Amino acid sequence: MKNFKKFSVILITFAALLFVTNSCTKTKEKPECERNNTGTIKIVNNAPFVIYVDVTENKLGYNDERFLGIGQSTTYTMSEGTVYCYAASMTNYSANKWNEKVETCTQCQNFTLTWTSGGKGDTDNGSNVAVYMDSKNIDGKSKQ
Repeated sequence: MKNFKKFSVILITFAALLFVTNSCTKTKEKPECERNNTGTIKIVNNAPFVIYVDVTENKLGYNDERFLGIGQSTTYTMSEGTVYCYAASMTNYSANKWNEKVETCTQCQNFTLTWTSGGKGDTDNGSNVAVYMDSKNIDGKSKQ
């Protein structure tokens, strides 16, 4: 009986140590956005014409310009900080005339920026002008 008690105590102690060791050593891997300090910006073309869009961290230098058809969208992954969001109709793109919206990208934030036509005065030499319409967090609340 003494041996059984010793064995039981040793077995229970071993099981407890195994449980504590597994509980303490398991670490959850951080999401990529935390590891890279990035957020995502989805750009939507809600204009009745095709547009070019660009989101960049620098006003000058390399830009990732993308063509969006009517109703199309694209997503940019950006570093945390100030980002510059641009849109231009095909005519204005050719003339290098972009509309700009400055945003602040925060870590792991996902938001949508929608471009649409400008309404009254939305033409420039007969071409449509893409204007900023709305920016929303992924949960649908307006971004401040």
